[in-house]
Amino acid sequence: MEELIPISLFMAIAAVAILRPLTTRAGRLLEAMARERTQTLKAGEDQDSIRLRALMEHVNRRLDLVEERLDFTERLISSTRPAYPAGGLRAEPFRSGREDLLSG
Repeated sequence: MEELIPISLFMAIAAVAILRPLTTRAGRLLEAMARERTQTLKAGEDQDSIRLRALMEHVNRRLDLVEERLDFTERLISSTRPAYPAGGLRAEPFRSGREDLLSG
C-alpha cells in the first residue's frame, strides 16, 4: 500500500505536466469565444436600439401629422361654420341671381 503513494504522486505530477498546456489553451479559447459573444450581443443591442429609435421617430412624425390635422379641423369647424338653430336645417328653394334682378 505504501508503494501506491509515490506512484499516485508521480501520476498526478505527470498529469499536471501533460494537461496544463492543454488546459491553458482551452481556457484562452473559451475566453476568446466569450469575448466574441459579448461583442456580438452588444452589436445586436446597438442595432436593436437604432431600429427602435427609428421606429419611435416614425411614430412621432405620424403623431405630429395627426395633431396638425386635428388642429386644422378644429379651427375650420369653429371659425367658418355658422351656428344652426336647434330645429336643424330648413331646406330653402334655390334662387338664382336672375330672379332678384327681374323682380326688382
